[in-house]
Amino acid sequence: MKKIFNGLLIVALAVGFTSCKKYLDINENPNSSTESTPALVLPQAIVNSAAVSQSYNSAYYFPGGFAANIYGVGSYGASVTYAYTAGSFTNLFSGVYNNATDYQYVIDNTAGNSSLVYSNAIARIMKSFMFSKLVDQYNDVPYSEALKGSAILTPKYDKAEDIYKDLVAQLTASIKAITDGQAVTSANKPAVVASSTDPLFKGDMNLWKKFANTVKLRLLIKMAGVPAQSAYATTEFAALSTSVGFLETDALVNPGYLKEANRQNPLYNSLAFGSDGVRSQAQAVPTIWILTFYNGTKISDQGRGYAIYRGFPSPAVNRLGEEN
Repeated sequence: MKKIFNGLLIVALAVGFTSCKKYLDINENPNSSTESTPALVLPQAIVNSAAVSQSYNSAYYFPGGFAANIYGVGSYGASVTYAYTAGSFTNLFSGVYNNATDYQYVIDNTAGNSSLVYSNAIARIMKSFMFSKLVDQYNDVPYSEALKGSAILTPKYDKAEDIYKDLVAQLTASIKAITDGQAVTSANKPAVVASSTDPLFKGDMNLWKKFANTVKLRLLIKMAGVPAQSAYATTEFAALSTSVGFLETDALVNPGYLKEANRQNPLYNSLAFGSDGVRSQAQAVPTIWILTFYNGTKISDQGRGYAIYRGFPSPAVNRLGEEN
């Protein structure tokens, strides 16, 4: 009897310990998931692309002479000295790879799934668009061996022209995949991309095809200006799908921006005001030179001038490198 009692006691303690362990295990954070799905990753990746694109748009407004510090304020640094280092503008490089990793996740997890053809095509189009920005900025970059995670920690650098050619191929394949999906009339028709999960074109796959064709056209125009690539560009120009057409409307990402922390439009948040109403650029003013393209000195563009510059046509200005 004593042995039976001891055995039951051991079992009870084991069960109690297991229950206690589960009860006390509080190391799982429901707000920090370790896995996801393409349906959840793709929308936020598109929104992040808009934020990364804004970083590209605003990175050089000081060294490019578009803006200058207000009178009597220094800290121009490399904007005047041009003493750039390996740490300058690194967010442009890492930002694209971080964003492209999300698109690669969607591509990998939708490949071969006939019901998710549209999601796969959108991810390939956006990945191509983001890599085109990266190549334009840095020329040769890791591409064919990139986005492999721990499998390849030191991916090789591919030539810019080779990357461009593959981007063209990816865009062509994506347009075809969408077109083929739209032609399916049976029960196997690809799942519709809901308007609420597409912050760019609201599920309009014809606009996605036009966007892909437009990005492809831009790549080919740039290649046509390089003698070694002009023959390739000419061949691809002839193969461009005129039936698909090109984007004639703005490609605007809007997931529902709000005047709240981390939920504002990245462009407004960077150049205008934060969600707390504080000016984002407390020291930046337009240069005398850049205003000549709006106030009539070189070009008269009153509408854009009023839309871009506070106080136009007479905003506070400074001349880059000249502090009074």
